[in-house]
Amino acid sequence: MEVFEIEQIQFVIRLNGQVLFGGRPLRVEARRGLILPLEWRLADGLILHYLTAEVTGLRRTADEIVLNTAPARFTAEIHLPPEWQVEGSKVLEQPGGLRRFIVEGEETLVLKRVR
Repeated sequence: MEVFEIEQIQFVIRLNGQVLFGGRPLRVEARRGLILPLEWRLADGLILHYLTAEVTGLRRTADEIVLNTAPARFTAEIHLPPEWQVEGSKVLEQPGGLRRFIVEGEETLVLKRVR
């Protein structure tokens, strides 16, 4: 008898025919689920359009928002008001708008207010 063990699955998610997460494939460990945020308003004008990892922790002050993620690697699309910036993550692209960014990072998404 052969036993196959699946460690990870990869797939693209659609909602009402629309591809979510910028068409980026999600990777999920076998026998695990994720609760992924969509269109989450973190502050006035600051919108997390999607995140390809689950938020496992949130720390918020007047000048900083820190999201911890699992799995550690993530891609996010976020709209930032002019007074906010992303720190410690790599900006991949800036589609369709001056303040909308696609970023990738590991373990934490850090957003800071610029004064």
